[in-house]
Amino acid sequence: MSINGNHYKMSNQQPNQPFAATTRDELLDDMATAALNTFEMCCEWSKGVEAAREEAIEQGVRPTRSLVMDATTIARLRWEAIGMEVKNEISLQE
Repeated sequence: MSINGNHYKMSNQQPNQPFAATTRDELLDDMATAALNTFEMCCEWSKGVEAAREEAIEQGVRPTRSLVMDATTIARLRWEAIGMEVKNEISLQE
């Protein structure tokens, strides 16, 4: 993987080939979204980790362990936030 500023791409990627995420933050957001959506469907974080890894590959980025774990952590935090919002809504209705 070569790094050009904040842009990540695989070394075998063509120079003019576009990829969806241009910064690490955007890539992590896309990977976390994939992990969270998969977890919501399967209820297994291991499947979410695999979805995050696949998302990185689809975007032309080598899925390093730290990148995948960062995205999975973001997805877990989002899941906790959803749970907190639901609990808050329930308590407001009581």
